[in-house]
Amino acid sequence: MNSFKKNLNIITAAGIAFTLILGTLLHFTFKWSSNSPVVGMFSAVNESVWEHLKLISVPILLFAAAGFFTFGRKVPGFAPAYAAAALAGMLFITVFFCIYTAIFGRHFLIADIAGFVFAVIISFFLARSIIIKGKFTSPFAEQAGAAAIIILFALFIIFTFCPPHASFFKDPSTNGFGIPA
Repeated sequence: MNSFKKNLNIITAAGIAFTLILGTLLHFTFKWSSNSPVVGMFSAVNESVWEHLKLISVPILLFAAAGFFTFGRKVPGFAPAYAAAALAGMLFITVFFCIYTAIFGRHFLIADIAGFVFAVIISFFLARSIIIKGKFTSPFAEQAGAAAIIILFALFIIFTFCPPHASFFKDPSTNGFGIPA
């Protein structure tokens, strides 16, 4: 645990870089894969807000999974910290997008990118803070964090193929939902 905390700044910076790079690539990987349904489970399959949340959550959760199996089992609060990070990033992106598009009546690519970058930074600093402060270290919190990560991945997969017909899941460029037919 002590060596982990000593390296937490490096781990946080690595997580931010990993998430920014992989999240950006995940915007394109579905098309690059010739619309592979397997790739679509973890990549944005359309331009809906929901599908864009994969761009932050999947890299954070993959980074957390790798970290958990490398050193995280020895770090109290590790799983809840990264579950909270993914959820906070998703919330920030959603709220930011809804507010600025309500004000301007449309979206701007530069604002979307800036929102993504800020969400990634906020997410990893939140995880860092939770770990440093020793929050969410009870066995229940650990199990809840792990369950939240599993549920989030499951929802991404389910809603890729069977999304609710709500505006949050609607591709504004095609008016479609979920993976294109």
